[in-house]
Order: sequence, then structure tokens, then C-alpha cells
Amino acid sequence: MEMVALHNPTDSKDGWYPVYRLEDMKDDSFIEEWLVLGPFIMETGGAFEKEYLYEREKILNVDYLEDVGGEAIIRPYEGLRCPNRFFGPDTLTWEKAQTLRNRLSFVDKTGEALYHTIQRNAVWYAAFYLECEKETGAFLRFEHSGIRIFVNGEMIFDQPYGRTKGLSTGGSSVLVNLKKGLNLIMAKVRPGFIADGIDFEISNFRITPVALNIKGISVSIPEKSGLFFGPVSSPRQVFTVLAGSREGKKTSCFIGLREADTNYDQSIEIKDLRPGDVCVIRLGLPATDTRRNALAELYVKDDIEEVSTKFELQVDAFTGDQGQEFVFSEFHFDTTYHEEQRVYAFGAFDICRNYMRQFRKDPNFKGILSEIDYLHPYYSIFVEDRKLLREVFMEGRAEPDSFYNQPNEMSVSEEGLVRNLVYGQLYHENVLGRRCIIYSPGDVFGHPAQLSQLAAKGGCSGVAWDKYILGLPPLFRHVSPDGSALVHRRGRVTRHEARMMGFSSSIGVADKGAPSDWLNQLVPAKKLAVPSEFHDAIIREEKAIIES
Repeated sequence: MEMVALHNPTDSKDGWYPVYRLEDMKDDSFIEEWLVLGPFIMETGGAFEKEYLYEREKILNVDYLEDVGGEAIIRPYEGLRCPNRFFGPDTLTWEKAQTLRNRLSFVDKTGEALYHTIQRNAVWYAAFYLECEKETGAFLRFEHSGIRIFVNGEMIFDQPYGRTKGLSTGGSSVLVNLKKGLNLIMAKVRPGFIADGIDFEISNFRITPVALNIKGISVSIPEKSGLFFGPVSSPRQVFTVLAGSREGKKTSCFIGLREADTNYDQSIEIKDLRPGDVCVIRLGLPATDTRRNALAELYVKDDIEEVSTKFELQVDAFTGDQGQEFVFSEFHFDTTYHEEQRVYAFGAFDICRNYMRQFRKDPNFKGILSEIDYLHPYYSIFVEDRKLLREVFMEGRAEPDSFYNQPNEMSVSEEGLVRNLVYGQLYHENVLGRRCIIYSPGDVFGHPAQLSQLAAKGGCSGVAWDKYILGLPPLFRHVSPDGSALVHRRGRVTRHEARMMGFSSSIGVADKGAPSDWLNQLVPAKKLAVPSEFHDAIIREEKAIIES
């Protein structure tokens, strides 16, 4: 990346701004240096504050740059000052910002002003310039808390509700047209979910050039992942390709990768790609036990023609690692902490509603919905989800991971702890149809020696908790004073940790976007799961090890 000077014709000063070259964009190239402006805090009151929590597209509808020409005109540079007609200082200044681990967070940048309104009405602008040698297309890829994207002053992406806690679906992608020369890419960002923290950021922002075009469909260059399709006898490394449509009608085509040296050819049919849609295509190239370079041909074809281009792609060595990774979708919220209880409750409703949408969208999706502080009000208020909520619990697609909630076990009374267990299990089993099987107090600091006997007598077959203790293995049997012994899981059991203990089952991460059936084709296989499935697998493996 280079830094260049800009002369603004409406200002006598020169400023600096970050410029990236599209031709330099690679698989691992993230946008790290930005210009940012904010926070803009729109003060709202009355019904908006009390009744419309999470209708935050309203704060994105305001053009906060109107006094300097507006979002369609602005060409930012470092030091450019903009009037602020809202809460806070009278003037705000564009300044340089650096990502941290590919995250551009606005929580600390906003400071106490973030809590000035119940709605958390904070907006930031973030911008950079992209230089292109010719008129072309590219895919912008990112994760966000709530965003609008402008390219050269035109809004091309509007997604005011961003990612959902615990439900990673691979982020957002948008196909854009870029002119020859400098292109201004500007994001307008608002806060997202509120749980035990506030999501307010852009992360993993990168640009992938278009490689091929055919009748309104654009296809990106292939990007290598660290995953492999099976079977073990003929593994293939996974390469992802993006396909987007700019036509005014639905379009279809075949997208594929072929390699002459191995006589390999794989294609996937894309049906009815709608204008503005971007889909992810996962193709494989043969892998061996050594790293190799492959001259691969990416092609796109329809009933009439085919276009193609060649790439030299590096295929990693396949280690032969097998087993299964269990992938959880879960979230914890604090009843009260640094937010008032009402904000947390509405935040949990919003997250829960998105989990329900995912249950409808993907029959393979599984999730953890648990604490009755939010679950019972949600069940009572959102009656349209009540039937599905009971169905996914009874089918085992959803599972609670705590009792009533997550009590501070070391400071509540003995009776309080037992009541938490009894009331929680009665509700989960009698109302939703599935009790807590693996007690998982992830955010509890410290546990009593009687934890296994309490959990066992409460109907649980295992315990999982997240707080790290130096020297404690990720899986162990805990014995309580009465002799009750349960398998405990401490945090996420990585593949390496599981192998060190002789197990083939571990806990992993994955893109949970629908459809997710491609995960079953991987080696090691990835499975969207609930906690009891992982514990059952470990107990089966433990039994087999003992018997052998």
C-alpha cells in the first residue's frame, strides 16, 4: 500500500489518504489502514427510545456529511474537518486509523458517548481509496455490526443489521463496478448486537478481483482455504470462488476448475442467481502428501459459450488427519453488567430471532438457546416462533446449556443453586421439550466441589466450562464428594489437544451459512452440533480405549 497526497479544490490544504492498488490484492490482503470520522450521536427520545430498540436503520438514514456536500460528494483526507450538528463537539475531523488483528473497532473510539442514548445511536464513517488500471469489477468482503457501503459516492450495499453473536456465516460480499483511476470506498457503520459486550466494528475487510465475466455473471479469482474434501484416499484441497450477478434478471451457469496434469475437472451449477446476489462456490484440486504447484484453469460456461483463465495455485500437503470436529453456535448474555437489564433483554431477543431464522433456513443448523431470563420472554412474546422453538428442542437441533441461568456458584446459597437447577430443568423439559444435558456455565468464575453430583442429580451427563486453569487438561473426569463422576470439558478442545489425549473428536469452527451440507464432505468432517453430541462421542471413544 502507498500513501499519496490529495489537493482538495474546496480547501487550500493538502491532506493524506490511504490508497490500495487492486492489482496488488491477494488472498491474504486485508485493508489495514483507514480514514475514520465520528462519532455522530443522534439524540432521540420518546417512543423511539422506549419502543423501537434495534430499528437502528433509522440512524443510518441520516446524512451526517450534509454540511460538507453530503455522502455523495465527500472526498476525505486526513485532517479534513466536518461540522457536527449532533451530540458532542461542534467539529469532527477525519483521522488515520489502523486495524488490530484485521478489526476496526469503534467502541473505544466512541467512549462514553456510546452510552448517551439507550439506542446506542452512534455512527462512524471509514474510508480508503482503491486505484485501478482500468474499468473493472471486484468483490468487497467483510464482516460488520451494521453497515452501508458507498463506492464513489453511490450507495451500493445496505445491511443495517450485521452479524449475530455465535453465528458466523462467512460475512458479507458485494460485487462492485470500479472506474479507471482512484475509487473512494466508504463505509457507514453503526453498533450491532448487545450481549455481554457491544459489537461495533468492521472486520476482515478485503477485496477480491474479478477473474471472468459471462453474460452478466462475474466470477472471482480462486482463493485457497485450509480445508480438504474427502475421501481420505483421494483428498482435494478446497478453493473458494465468488460468483455475482449484475444482470436485471435471474441467471444460471456452470463454474469449474480443471487441471490437465491430473486429468481433474470439477464444476458446480449455479441456478437462478438474482441481481445483486453473491454466492460462494467451493471447488477442489487433488492433494497429495507433499505440497505442490498446480496449473489450474478456472472456467465459466452456459449453454452457448465458455470463458476461462489459468492460475498457478499452490496445493498444500494433506496430512491424513481424520476424526470429526463439532461446531457449536451459542451466545451468552449478562442479565445486568455494563448495560441496563432492558437493553440486554432486547439484545438477546434480537440474537434469538436470528437463530430462529437460521433454523428455518438450514435443516442442518443446530444451536444452543438456554438462559430463561431471555428464553421465556421470547417464547411468550414471539408467538410466531413458538412452534418451531419447541420442534428444534424436541428434535435435538437446539439444546440448553444451563439451568435457569448461569449462577455465580461460589457466592449463591446452596438452596439458591438447587432452585436454579430444578426450576431451569422443569422449564426446559416441560415447556420446550428438552432438558439441559451438558451443564455449561461458561461465564461462571469458580465451581464448588459438589458440581458433578449436583449436575448428575439434576439430570446431566456432563459439564463444560470456559474459564482457563493452568495445567488442567481440556477433558477430565471430575469426582464429587459423594462419588458422582462426570466428564468435564474445559473450553474449546482443539484438534491438537484431542489428539494428545488419544481422541479423534474435537471442537472446531466453521462457516455456518446456509446451506451447510458441504461441511460433511470435509476431512476431518465438521458437524454442526449441540454439546451432548460432543460429550457422547468422547464417552464412546473413552470406552473403546479402555476396552482395547
